[in-house]
Amino acid sequence: MPIRRLPTELISRIAAGEVVERPASAVKELVENALDAGATRVEVQADGGGLSRILVADDGQGMAAGELPLAVERHATSKLSPGADGAYDLLRIATLGFRGEALPSIGSVARLSISSRARGLAEAHAILVEGGAVGAVSPTGFPGPHGSRVEVRDLFYATPARLKFMKSERAEAAAITEEIKRQAMAHEAVDFTLELDGRRVLRLPAETAGPEGRLARLSAILGRDFAENALAVNHEREGVRLTGYAGLPTYNRGNAAHQYLFVNGRPVRDRLLQGALRGAYVYADYASGRIWAIRRDGTNFVNSLLQDSPYNISAFGEDEAGDVYVADHSGGNIYRIEAADARRPAIESVVSSASLEPGLVPGSLSTAFVSNLIGASTLLEAAPPLPASLGGVSVTAGGADAPVLAVANVSGREQVNFQVPWNVSGESAAVVVSRDGAASEPANVQVRAAMPGIFVFNNAAIVVAFSDGRLVSASRPLVRGEIGTIWATGLGPVDNAPATGAAALAQPLSRVLGEVRVTLGGVACDVSFAGLAPTFAGVYVVNFTASERAPAGELDLVITAGTRSSRPAKVAVQ
Repeated sequence: MPIRRLPTELISRIAAGEVVERPASAVKELVENALDAGATRVEVQADGGGLSRILVADDGQGMAAGELPLAVERHATSKLSPGADGAYDLLRIATLGFRGEALPSIGSVARLSISSRARGLAEAHAILVEGGAVGAVSPTGFPGPHGSRVEVRDLFYATPARLKFMKSERAEAAAITEEIKRQAMAHEAVDFTLELDGRRVLRLPAETAGPEGRLARLSAILGRDFAENALAVNHEREGVRLTGYAGLPTYNRGNAAHQYLFVNGRPVRDRLLQGALRGAYVYADYASGRIWAIRRDGTNFVNSLLQDSPYNISAFGEDEAGDVYVADHSGGNIYRIEAADARRPAIESVVSSASLEPGLVPGSLSTAFVSNLIGASTLLEAAPPLPASLGGVSVTAGGADAPVLAVANVSGREQVNFQVPWNVSGESAAVVVSRDGAASEPANVQVRAAMPGIFVFNNAAIVVAFSDGRLVSASRPLVRGEIGTIWATGLGPVDNAPATGAAALAQPLSRVLGEVRVTLGGVACDVSFAGLAPTFAGVYVVNFTASERAPAGELDLVITAGTRSSRPAKVAVQ
């Protein structure tokens, strides 16, 4: 396969997948930009879980007109400057960000507008970026003496397939709230405000910088009783200082939801650090080999047995995966205490993505729902060419490697999305999911020539209007006579098929070999193209013209490939 230079637009969209996983990660990047700009006030607004609209406004130093085009250019940043020798020192970074990728990445998958007034200047200017296309800088109004207002609309409209991995609007809004709380804990001297769908949910006035102000901020977020049950921590060793507040053993919860860690002012989630923190409340009985924790039972303390081993323990600890290790001082050996098969994946079902019907379609995306896969809520996503393994997770179908698109935990359901190899054949194929070498039992899954499915988000079909590239919704319905693009899976074999895991080419197009039909509200629509989505792997698109004879309203959209039809998906039509 020849080596090719990727188009700039595709490079930006791939980079966006690394930086912007969901609305909360976009909010995180924009808030960190505001803090790095010296803001003392940060206002955040989000509508529709942040997918419809995000606004982050600050009173930082702002940007001049000439800086705005650079702000949306990849790897352009104000946060790195060369030293006297002309070299850039990446080991002494004092800002929250430094790569210069956040704004261009967001602009490549959304509609981004930035308005700003630099400190000391009278004029304010704005710039627009839509799907990676950068507009001209123009004068604009600005409400404050200096600062920036960054607005993001229609997040992921340029990559609609990513919407499949989004949770409900309520869940995405909760993730944004959690992100603002973490940032507010780390920066007590900054005023934070958060509004969700026009309703103010957080108002955290600036506190005095320092331990007292930080405790006041923590109390405002965690509750007044936290301050009454917390001990200050302030310790330094070998040039590393540890500060913060730790709850008393009498003040505890049944989970780690209110454990927060910060490194150099940056909120972090790290299982190794969390394990070390938990170890402060754990002790070992070295003679018996048992490991205990102090627990609260009503008003009393009890010893709770965590692990039991046959060894004489001289030391014990916990790794990133949460496994407990013990050292046997008599034999000089180190053992891992782990329940048998506790981390072995178990396949619950395998379905064709979008249709969610059991089965495999060669070349198309499928989803395996698996237990014991990744545990905590997360999302790992790859770009073409898809890897054989992602985050230690791999899949085989019919004995062949099935490239992995994503590994996710969506609303508590662990899943892996993979492309079925084009050469899978027969009536059925065995699917095996592995994690770090631990393989599941094979699942025998039926193989079908076609199994159409339409990607949906918030119970509506993912359809993009061809004229303006906007996602069709109740506020932007598809007009009768207008061309729309449906994102789908399972439409069957194509010509000019790329290798499994590789992206489909824009030229020559990979068209579906069989007949594909579309109905809207039961009325047949003209189909101008049905084939693989260019620059994607295992995803199909169908271009159709909404029939003039279709009624207005929320209609059922159905795709038929051969003799099989998709489940109806709702689409707004005007």
